[in-house]
Amino acid sequence: MIKPFTVVKILLLLGLIWGLIFSLNTLNEIQLGSFTLKIPTLESIIKAQKFSVNTYPPSSNKSKNVNKANTKISGKFVVDSLEVDWIQHPPNNQNVLFSFYHKIKTEKSKEIIRILHFGDSQIEGDRISSVLREELQKIWGGSGTGFLPLSENNLGKPSAQIQLNNWQKHQWFNSKQNAPHNLYGFTGYFHQLQNTLNPGIFSVKTSGFALPKSLHFKNIKLLFNSKNQEFNCIVEQKNKASISQNSLATEEVQLLTIPFLSNLKQNVSFTLSGATNNIDFYGISLDSDTGITVDNIPMRGSSYINVSKANFKNLKHQLDYLNVGLIIYQFGINVVPNILSNYDFYEKMVFNELVLLKKLVPNAAILVIGISDMSYFTNEQYQSYPNLELIKQAQKNAAFANNCAFWDLQEVMGGTNSMVDWVNAQPPLAQPDHAHFSPAGAKIIGKKLAQAIEQDYKDYMSLQE
Repeated sequence: MIKPFTVVKILLLLGLIWGLIFSLNTLNEIQLGSFTLKIPTLESIIKAQKFSVNTYPPSSNKSKNVNKANTKISGKFVVDSLEVDWIQHPPNNQNVLFSFYHKIKTEKSKEIIRILHFGDSQIEGDRISSVLREELQKIWGGSGTGFLPLSENNLGKPSAQIQLNNWQKHQWFNSKQNAPHNLYGFTGYFHQLQNTLNPGIFSVKTSGFALPKSLHFKNIKLLFNSKNQEFNCIVEQKNKASISQNSLATEEVQLLTIPFLSNLKQNVSFTLSGATNNIDFYGISLDSDTGITVDNIPMRGSSYINVSKANFKNLKHQLDYLNVGLIIYQFGINVVPNILSNYDFYEKMVFNELVLLKKLVPNAAILVIGISDMSYFTNEQYQSYPNLELIKQAQKNAAFANNCAFWDLQEVMGGTNSMVDWVNAQPPLAQPDHAHFSPAGAKIIGKKLAQAIEQDYKDYMSLQE
């Protein structure tokens, strides 16, 4: 008779052998003569959560028409592109992004359509925005960098970095600086000459991290207020003839468009001279003639845009020039560390700002992106902040109350405690602070967002036929 202790030892030994086979085997099978023993993977035993919010389209699920393929991220976390991470629309509304989709259908072959991507440090350095821009330009055409202020609070954008000479930066967000006025640019900045006796000079260059479509452009657009004086702008690039154009002497905002078919493989330099008083310079955009572009507008340390700090009329005049089709509103990570039991104040804050954005750009649609998952260290482990759901619900309520769409970024990541998986993935998809995406993670989110927008567009168009 076999003793119970012997049975336990045999079971433990078998378990140890099975565990070694499970962990060392990379082919998921073992060949035994003419037989093949299949070894299950961790993914097949503990399946990654798959989230798909099917609030739109109403009855016919169009996701079955999507090109489907799984993307393996790490040994234990899988981002599943089988399922579209649906954009959500308010109840009793077919699609609140219809104005943007109509603009794509009717205007993308005639002029450039802009997407303004506002956010906190989660999108800093063109994270998410650059990939979204590249993917949407593959679908609907377009090229270029998007809009660029002359300098930012970070090292700039990989696709286009700007070097300055004789410029002073002013910004409305996260700053104790006393600006001379509140006539800010829509990105939150304006720049003035440090010394009006000398020209203002800047040059745009790229880096090895630039995505292909960002390198090519056909037009250079300069946005500024010359303060009722004329100045001259000279654009130069190696092996190309220089171009000289003058501004108008007017008190109004101006958009100066300079045809300049080129790429950023060589630096492009700008020299502004002739202004006896100071000008307000808002930035430049390197664009194609048609298609889509995405402007990356990060506001580090901010919980919202705080657009009310800028002169409304001046902002509206700028945005009227730019043919904005969609505003993406992505904030929240700076709200999370302040753990409260109620976020009605934040919901009201977001609601009021969405109202103001709709007044600024009445023909643009708005997509609110919900808070990403965030983790903090407690009880000897990282886990999601307990207030994320309250903050996300406040964002969603504010969006729906303003007939704006909503995209649940935390669910796209995998839900509660998914940030831990993203940090531990190989390569890491999030940074050790358990709050910000890594470049690899931002690339995934950018592609998932582009996929969601494309599918939402297809579903909307199918209902119009």
